[in-house]
Amino acid sequence: MSPYHHLTTFENISPRPINATNKTMFHATGIGNMHISIPNDNKNTHHIILKGMWYCQKLAFMLISISHCDKAGYLVTFKDQKCTI
Repeated sequence: MSPYHHLTTFENISPRPINATNKTMFHATGIGNMHISIPNDNKNTHHIILKGMWYCQKLAFMLISISHCDKAGYLVTFKDQKCTI
């Protein structure tokens, strides 16, 4: 989910309610793909496409589903206060 509207293949959707963990509700109003760059120890940058991102204007920051990363074949680890994809 992303509050940023710069999704490729963007398409408007009927508002889909999303419940946050603090019981706040907001709505996704679009869907598309997002190209992002992931730094790799300041040496290389990997470019990936996040598919099926929901656009949620009222979201404070982008959220990435770890289970979707896993299904797409990426390895995700959490160690030493870092998340590595």
